[in-house]
Amino acid sequence: MVRESVDEDWSNLDINEVIEFFSKKFKMQERVTARQDGQLAQNDDVIAQQKDMIVRLKGRIKQLEGQIHE
Repeated sequence: MVRESVDEDWSNLDINEVIEFFSKKFKMQERVTARQDGQLAQNDDVIAQQKDMIVRLKGRIKQLEGQIHE
């Protein structure tokens, strides 16, 4: 059984328990990191879409300004 306590007396643990403890912690951290990477990728996509929209809107504004001055 893996102990979850941070204040664990590590000297009383079998090496396999220590390995299991840190393996589970590492796997959990990998899942968190993967989820965060996915969220960052989604945010990057949103930012790219917003930048594209800004470029299109700037072009449209210039087009409309040209029509006003005609």
